[in-house]
Amino acid sequence: MNLNVFIKLVLLVLLVNLLPHANAQQRPAGSPSGADRNIGVLKGKLIDSYSSRQIEYGNVVLFRQQDSTMQNGTISDPNGEFIIEKIPVGRYYAVVQFIGFEPTTIPDLFFNPRTPEIDLGEVKLNPGSTALEGVEITAERDLMLANLDKRVINVDKDLTGIGGTAVDIMQNIPSVTVDIEGNVQLRGSGNILILIDGRPTGLQDLSSSDILQQIPANSIERVEVITNPSVRYDPDGTSGIINIVLKKRSLEGFNGMVQANYGTFGRFNGGVNLNLRAEKFNITASYDARLNRRKGSSSMERTTNFNEITTLLNQQGTSDDTMAMHLGSLGFDYMPNRFNTFSASVRYRNFGDHEENANSNITRTAGGDMLREFDRYAWSRRYMKSFNYNLAYRLTTQRVGEELTADLIINNNAMRRTEEITQESRFPETSLSLQQARARNTNKEGTLRMNYIRPLNETSRFEGGFTSSIKYLTMRYNYDRWDAEWIPDVDLANYFQMDEQIHAVYGIYAGMSGKFRYQVGLRGEMSVTNGEQELSGETFSNDYITAYPSIHLVYNFAQNQDVQVSYSRRVSRPRHWFLNPYIDYSDSLNIRSGNPELTPEFTGSYDISYVLSKDRNSLTTSLFYRKTTDMIQRVSRLHAEGITWNTWENITDGQFIGLELIGAYEVAQWMRVTANTSYFKHIINAFESDDGFYKIDRQEDFTWNARLNTQFTIAKNSTLQVSGNYSAPTIMAQGRMEQMYFADVAWRTDFLDRKATFSLRLSDVFNSRRFSGETWGPGFNTISERTRDSRVLWVGLSYRWNNFQRQRDRLNRNEDDNMMEMEEF
Repeated sequence: MNLNVFIKLVLLVLLVNLLPHANAQQRPAGSPSGADRNIGVLKGKLIDSYSSRQIEYGNVVLFRQQDSTMQNGTISDPNGEFIIEKIPVGRYYAVVQFIGFEPTTIPDLFFNPRTPEIDLGEVKLNPGSTALEGVEITAERDLMLANLDKRVINVDKDLTGIGGTAVDIMQNIPSVTVDIEGNVQLRGSGNILILIDGRPTGLQDLSSSDILQQIPANSIERVEVITNPSVRYDPDGTSGIINIVLKKRSLEGFNGMVQANYGTFGRFNGGVNLNLRAEKFNITASYDARLNRRKGSSSMERTTNFNEITTLLNQQGTSDDTMAMHLGSLGFDYMPNRFNTFSASVRYRNFGDHEENANSNITRTAGGDMLREFDRYAWSRRYMKSFNYNLAYRLTTQRVGEELTADLIINNNAMRRTEEITQESRFPETSLSLQQARARNTNKEGTLRMNYIRPLNETSRFEGGFTSSIKYLTMRYNYDRWDAEWIPDVDLANYFQMDEQIHAVYGIYAGMSGKFRYQVGLRGEMSVTNGEQELSGETFSNDYITAYPSIHLVYNFAQNQDVQVSYSRRVSRPRHWFLNPYIDYSDSLNIRSGNPELTPEFTGSYDISYVLSKDRNSLTTSLFYRKTTDMIQRVSRLHAEGITWNTWENITDGQFIGLELIGAYEVAQWMRVTANTSYFKHIINAFESDDGFYKIDRQEDFTWNARLNTQFTIAKNSTLQVSGNYSAPTIMAQGRMEQMYFADVAWRTDFLDRKATFSLRLSDVFNSRRFSGETWGPGFNTISERTRDSRVLWVGLSYRWNNFQRQRDRLNRNEDDNMMEMEEF
């Protein structure tokens, strides 16, 4: 059956099934309706803790724990008593407040058919000097929430992002580490799928650093870390998924925010966010511009033994990198009624990167005799343009939790790069050579997906959907050499194209039995990949059909205490620059090329966790295990004249075994501490290449990392934050990375009735960030180190009007709400 016909039939069946529910105005008596799930009752009595008197007209507001949206509210009667009824099944927290008293948050309120009613008894409020403005809700979200298959970290109050990008935010996310280049790892692995608002970025073929540097930190509301994703998500990323959720404001009327930040070394960024909300539509617009300059240095010492001759290479380098970016977005939501939402958005990125590199190279014999000396200068210019279009539809019904969503996502990306290389030789003879490299790459991708959720009864639900994605990549590389004029070097030219299709269907069943919750799912996926070297006519293909199961189990054995067990199967597909045999001569002594024979690596991921949460304090302990087959690793081989050739291969199998601790503790009302540490064993099994060029011995190593974040409320509207990070040495297939550590400090204060904010941030206080390591193989050993300007002082100012950040989204119809209340059984 034709794929288009199949999609139309699926849409027709689902719509025929759903429309009667959506249009129904009332249900016959006795029929199963969404109201049947509105069974919860919350009651209690408000008391003045000082005088023990009842508090009349106190405000009690109930919020969903999943996303902090307001569910219901009431006020206390003359006896201080209150009651909220008809609460849907799920997990909530309540905020209690009254003028002249400090707000009180009551966490972890869990309503289900077995415990439909919660009596809080006497709720004591402490008198305070802070007067509240009417009934405005100012309670902050918990820093981290643990759901069935993910951890949600609220970062909109994280000061480490002042003036920065998503890279800066990631430095304080549990389980995540960031190297000096801005690339991220999750639990020791860089195989991560990065999503924005639950959708593909269209930039998957870029490094994680390139993706994250294009997202302003001040636009991020929360980060979702999904170490064992369910089959709802794409299986890409062997260590999991990082979903970056951007801020969405749906306040009535016109509101907005403008902000600007300046950093040392000539760094600047600024932006504006606007929102217009009416009864049936919502319009958002934003613009962000930034200029960033980074200087760096590098050193390398390599010992080689080739044809029984030992030589020593010393390479010293400097770099000067200037990045400029423009990011604009426009979104529109139309809500003709409470059941239907139509959305459209477009996002535009313009990214420019200018880099200058200088390297001094000296090669000597073991006895100290000079063999070769030359300097190499490279000037590169890279420009990227990206358009992201999204059309979305959401249909809900009178049955609470029933939902159909559909998305059409189109990404169109283009990149061009030019590089001019000058090499000046001083020994054994004086000479000058000039070289020029030009690249033009495109990446076009379209994704259609649909997801349907239907509660089956009070304790179970079904979810299913499909995804179809088509990607087309082209890469054009040309080299020119100077000989009185630029002459094309046809032997080095490379024209590469690749298309990839992935079609998947999945189903999930979730339920509850007493204190036991479970979710099982299965995803079937067909992948078709074809590539071609246009100049040589060489082609390659890789087609396969694979199943990806996932299992999530939760047992609530005591109040506020859960044990969670999960399993998922993941895949890491080789990226286009891994596959393209294009030869990169940017460093003439360290050549790099791709390998079109690469195949995907697959990982089985297991996790068992203990979660304790009480008040605003929490502790999560996780024991995890991952086994990867056909592991893709970078390998280096020694060739003649002391040149190393670097490529990627499916070399072997590997294992990760680890223990992770994540805690948050409120020491006092003015001090809150969050910390996490991971300790794991990394095993890479032995491997020997067929051609005998290299051999990898079994490697086994223990490593760990730790992060500490302390936040102080030093005045009524001022906050001080101090954070520190440490990563211990870790192994690679052919080497070892050394330790890295750094600390940040930041301060912010609100003024003008909290409409304006002034902030300061000093990153890498001790200027300690270094990226150093050792690489070895048959006949060579390399020790290298790189640094970047990482100690930067940022000064920022922002202004909000019409309470852009202070009010909560009262309607919240357009939140990404894939995780429904029933998933909190």
